Amino acid sequence: MPLVSVKLPASTKAKVVELAARRGLTAHAVMAQAIETAVESADRYDQFVADALQALSTVKHTGQVYDGAEFAAYIRAKANGDASAVKPKTLALTDAIGQSLPCEKT
Repeated sequence: MPLVSVKLPASTKAKVVELAARRGLTAHAVMAQAIETAVESADRYDQFVADALQALSTVKHTGQVYDGAEFAAYIRAKANGDASAVKPKTLALTDAIGQSLPCEKT
């Protein structure tokens, strides 16, 4: 494994050493785990953004969306094992925009 040198403020280094002692690990192991966790988190975030941009592109291309409340109810039903749950139909974005949003005050 290649060696990487990381300069840390003394206060951070002390926290790493304390955490390592509590977990029965070396400071190196704590830092390696922290870096791995940060990289995995960044990868998940990047994938989330890519998925969101793809979804936006699909909406722009098709003009079709789902009613949020109906889709949420469908997902809840599926998650609760309701095999009879029917996926809601899409609607035109222009029609959906005309609907009030649940977060809007009426």
